Amino acid sequence: PYMRRAYLSGVWGVSPGNYFDSWEPEVHVMDHEKMKREIDKDEIMSAGGMDYGVTSPTCVLMAAQTLDTSIYIYDEYYVADRPISYHAPRIVDMIGDSKMSILCDPSMDSKGNRYVEFTDKTIKDEFKRWGLPLRNGHSNRLDGYTAIKELLDIDPDLGKVDPAVYISRKCRHLIKDLENAQKDDDKPDFVEKDGQYHALAAF
Repeated sequence: PYMRRAYLSGVWGVSPGNYFDSWEPEVHVMDHEKMKREIDKDEIMSAGGMDYGVTSPTCVLMAAQTLDTSIYIYDEYYVADRPISYHAPRIVDMIGDSKMSILCDPSMDSKGNRYVEFTDKTIKDEFKRWGLPLRNGHSNRLDGYTAIKELLDIDPDLGKVDPAVYISRKCRHLIKDLENAQKDDDKPDFVEKDGQYHALAAF
């Protein structure tokens, strides 16, 4: 099937080990200005997703949904090895006046987290102090991977001629993660070494 997609459909860069085997940059990646026009015309809601890293990258993705239920991932923040006092104001600037909620890993709200065991403040508390509206997300990886695969899927036989999600060309780390994520040989329903895919975790 991979060779058929490459030679007959012109879809290159997909290998038998790719987790997101329906990923097609020509279909799923959209120029930012075109995406902005779609969002400005029909947006009904917006939200963000965060994967926080103390020394590893902190990633925040910004998304909007339109009347036809399409989801547009339109912006990306991705910076490694900086303190919360660096990340928070920059993420607040990205949100602007929209006041969208950012969904984060529930462990950021845990006082038992190893990063905050010597203080009464959680990571989430520290971000909120800077005015960042964080809400606990759902951190089940299998549910998340399944949802992403469903959004990316195109199947004309089922009437799915367009994907349910589009990603801005600006979101280069998310694009790279979707292209590079491999199936885990021992647990094929999961991504191998998923801890290194920070943009994917935010998604």
